Amino acid sequence: MAASLDLVVIGGGPGGYVAAIRAAQLGLSVACVDKRAALGGTCLNIGCIPSKALLRSSEKFAEARHALAQHGVKVAGVELDLAAMMARKSKVVDDLTKGIAFLFRKNKVAHVEGAAAVEKPGAVRVAAANGERRTLEAKHVLIATGSEVMPLPGVPIERRRLPSRNTCKGETQKSTRLPGAMRFTDGIAASMSNQRHMLFRNTPVPSATRPQP
Repeated sequence: MAASLDLVVIGGGPGGYVAAIRAAQLGLSVACVDKRAALGGTCLNIGCIPSKALLRSSEKFAEARHALAQHGVKVAGVELDLAAMMARKSKVVDDLTKGIAFLFRKNKVAHVEGAAAVEKPGAVRVAAANGERRTLEAKHVLIATGSEVMPLPGVPIERRRLPSRNTCKGETQKSTRLPGAMRFTDGIAASMSNQRHMLFRNTPVPSATRPQP
């Protein structure tokens, strides 16, 4: 990596990695800083993509259990293998993150792992997880960090029963069953609501976005 870069991108999500790759394709020397070892940000690692992968598996389960009979296809003993479902989700995420890493290597974008902070114009301090610190110098800095969930005052996120942004990542992967009742409060968790509905059709799913009877 060059001592002084044309561009440092802070954030390896859909905004950051696309900008970094395109800038490199246009001839700039580029580094992309992200806390995670795997590129792709929240969307690819623990949000949109994992939830869509789980939804796809849930659709297949619901189709086999409830919809195939009307086509004359009778399937007996349909069971849910949650561990296999989570394993497929993890493979989908892994394949896509490796794809971004390949594009970084192909276009000579440096991936710097760590937490970034702009010290002054043209200087970005990076703190790695192991405690090491370094400063990247660049003509331009692009901030593409996304956002973080802000908990309500006095209402901490209780992760065992209230799904959070890490639900799709696999915090519940050790469990072999899904809970019988859940409440969902954001977009990612709402997609999990659809998944749970397909897995447990006979149990209503309450929503935090509409009045409860």
